[in-house]
Amino acid sequence: MPPRPRASEELILRTTIDLIAEHGVAGVSVDAVASVAGVSKPTLYRRWPSRARLLQAAFTYGQHEAVAPDTGSLREDLITLLGELVRYLNRPDFGRAYRSFIEAASRDPELAALRGASMRSAFGMFHRAVRRGIERGELPVGTDVRLFIDMVSAPFMAQRLVEDLPVRGADIEPVVDLLLAAFNRVRTQKVEEFG
Repeated sequence: MPPRPRASEELILRTTIDLIAEHGVAGVSVDAVASVAGVSKPTLYRRWPSRARLLQAAFTYGQHEAVAPDTGSLREDLITLLGELVRYLNRPDFGRAYRSFIEAASRDPELAALRGASMRSAFGMFHRAVRRGIERGELPVGTDVRLFIDMVSAPFMAQRLVEDLPVRGADIEPVVDLLLAAFNRVRTQKVEEFG
């Protein structure tokens, strides 16, 4: 009995990540993925029309399974979102494979465009959560949303992509609490200065 489509897709994407981790993006071909995954090239091309799309799918696999939280608390939403990010970053061989993908995207316009779209999609839930937090008064009006998202996610991204260490979920709450306090302190200082 052939594997179910979802199981085949997961096998193909995991195989792609494993091959990237072992050989780098430049060393991964559709032929190699098909051979190792035990599927035909037409099967791959039906689902992913180009090698670049297959690579992008491998890196974003699992990213979109999370449901955007809306708990009514920015702190709780961020803790949930960062928990998903940590789970994603801690995938086996993710760091080495993703560094190879970033390097390849710097030379390949199609990969660069796909990487940009993937990042915008992945961080869209963070953007919506922070906007809601601003609307509820949990962050100051005028907060630089992108800066806040960069600061809240950077420690985890750096730990995995720069240091190649597993990301510690225990760091989530302290990072969130520190940044919320810092951004709200800026609001308090501005009010006091212009009182």
